[in-house]
Amino acid sequence: MPIDREATLKKAEKLLRQGKLDGAIAEYVRLVDDNPRDWNSINSLGDLYARAGEPANAIEQYTRV
Repeated sequence: MPIDREATLKKAEKLLRQGKLDGAIAEYVRLVDDNPRDWNSINSLGDLYARAGEPANAIEQYTRV
């Protein structure tokens, strides 16, 4: 069953505002798993990994794009 993209994005943004970077990353992982060709979400996930100090994961996402 596909996820509700808009609701998931809103939840990720709320988590970011609260400073919960790991939670936001988890939401973006759900988005990317649901739609592996969602280049914008993949790029955003890479940005979040970079902010979280996880360069290897960030590079992996950027390479996918």
